[in-house]
Amino acid sequence: MSINKVYVLAISLLTLSYLIISLIIKPSMYYDSAIGFTTMKSMLSGAPFNYTKTVSLGSIAKNQLEFNGTWAPGQYLVPMLFIKYVGLNIGESIVITNFLMNVSGLFGLYYLFLALKFDRTVILTALMIIVCQRFYSISYSLYNGGETILFGTLPWILLCLRSLKYDNVFDFFYFMLLCSIGFLSKFSFIIVALAITIFLIIRNLKSFQNVLANDLLLAAVKHCLLFMLFFTICYLTFINKGLYNAQTFKFSFSLTNTFFVLAEPLGSILSIDDIYQRLFEFPGYNISEDILFVLKLIYYFIVALISILSVVKILNLKISEDYKALLVSFLIVFTCVFLLFYNKKDITSSMEMRHFRSVGFLILPGVISYLKDDIKTVFSYLLLSMIFVSCLYGVTSFLQRESGLLKNSYVGYNGFRLAIIDKPTLVFLKQLEKKTIGATLMYLPDAAAALEFNKSRIIISHADFEPLQQLQEKHYLGTVPTLYVVLQSRFDNNGKKDAILGSFKNYSHFKTIFRNDEFTVFEGLK
Repeated sequence: MSINKVYVLAISLLTLSYLIISLIIKPSMYYDSAIGFTTMKSMLSGAPFNYTKTVSLGSIAKNQLEFNGTWAPGQYLVPMLFIKYVGLNIGESIVITNFLMNVSGLFGLYYLFLALKFDRTVILTALMIIVCQRFYSISYSLYNGGETILFGTLPWILLCLRSLKYDNVFDFFYFMLLCSIGFLSKFSFIIVALAITIFLIIRNLKSFQNVLANDLLLAAVKHCLLFMLFFTICYLTFINKGLYNAQTFKFSFSLTNTFFVLAEPLGSILSIDDIYQRLFEFPGYNISEDILFVLKLIYYFIVALISILSVVKILNLKISEDYKALLVSFLIVFTCVFLLFYNKKDITSSMEMRHFRSVGFLILPGVISYLKDDIKTVFSYLLLSMIFVSCLYGVTSFLQRESGLLKNSYVGYNGFRLAIIDKPTLVFLKQLEKKTIGATLMYLPDAAAALEFNKSRIIISHADFEPLQQLQEKHYLGTVPTLYVVLQSRFDNNGKKDAILGSFKNYSHFKTIFRNDEFTVFEGLK
């Protein structure tokens, strides 16, 4: 059996294994993804596109509509198709969505790399490495919304946009259409669209060697205006209505953050951040903040050097000029954008390797091509070691994560696992809901738990992550026929219980109607 057939068989078996285990154990979901599904539920009950029905703070007896401009709607729109038209529950829909998007992404990367003139052995090696990574398998355990949808769409978008000649109006229409699909998959696709624009300009510079400078300038202006039109549409429809419109840019240089940005082109594709956190920041490690600061600085400095040297090695290879232009474009844009985002006083964008993965997908076949041509150097052995460790970690961490889900969570009424709210509390609340149909308002500690209730109105709390002062400043005015407030029992001693109950200004006191080691349920009395 040839090595390519072995790769195809291994990729297929691993992906099917992830799927089967996910179908048996059932996945959980991140808070961000759960918020997206609350928007979906609102839409299915009659709300306009991408609007969420929420409880009005001015009068908790009334609802108000809020536009979800913080997270891209693709994360719930794709599962919504299976929920609305096939009749699947949320858990089943996210398992199918994960599988379809992951398979789509693998096929898309295959054909993209083939179009960039990599040989099939290099391509299949790259896909095998991806399937073994933690970021690939984690979606089968924890639905991560936009990351999954973008993985399934990004390679096809790049493949299509690269093949267009942009010499007629229909090509520009396709640019807008395909970039819009990417943006609806994940808002950070705006950065990808900018990188594609730079690539198109670089490609024009190479193709117009014998024409006047005015023609080169015209081509550059044409593509820049197209990107600005796309950005303007994205801004007016979504960005100016959400969290990302709050970005501020007060410069504050950080050496560690700079090394982080330089490390991630390679680190993002090899789960470097995950491995670092497992080595040094895993819960239970008692490492001081000062030591962690030094460790992180050294760690990302080393990975940054390896990443930069990898890019240099790739650009010196005799491979497709189109590929080199695409890689350089992505490197320039992502490096510049995130150096800006992460070297400012208030970082409003999370520092995570997932933001760089679009670059990582492009750098991976180049790294493999370098290893194929020059396998006997110290640097090659270093890269091979990093790849081996990341693949081993990715597969074993999936098994460990699934084991953790079995021990620390349970399957709710909608077919996905709940880890925040415990089962006895959920069962009690579902019984309450049956007794007070249509007249219940619940204050819940988790967006995923909120998806379990179809007839009650919900206030979703994020109190675990909100400071006490912020909780004390909230005011809920008005009354409802029945109010239940669900709080973590540990809030009894840190002031958060009194702050949250006190925020309901028109209630004189609260009666405890349920309590266990994890949660307490209070009924509001007027």
